[in-house]
Amino acid sequence: MASVEEVKAQLNAAVQAAQKATEVLTTASSSVDQAVQLTNEAARGSSHDKLNEALRAFAEAKSRLEDATGAAKQGIDTAQQYLSVS
Repeated sequence: MASVEEVKAQLNAAVQAAQKATEVLTTASSSVDQAVQLTNEAARGSSHDKLNEALRAFAEAKSRLEDATGAAKQGIDTAQQYLSVS
């Protein structure tokens, strides 16, 4: 059985890993925003179904990245709450 100190050390490492993940997810979200902007610029004057399909896919990617970021942040907050009471 792990000691309290060992559990805290592992949980702190988990928080750090999750914080790094949120940074990566934020960067990915910015890249999707750029992809949307570039697609919109490319689509000016065109209404091709495939361009609209691409924009919908980018919107879905953005939504999922936001969901993942939110879940990771919730995990971080919960872990930090545990660390503050134990």
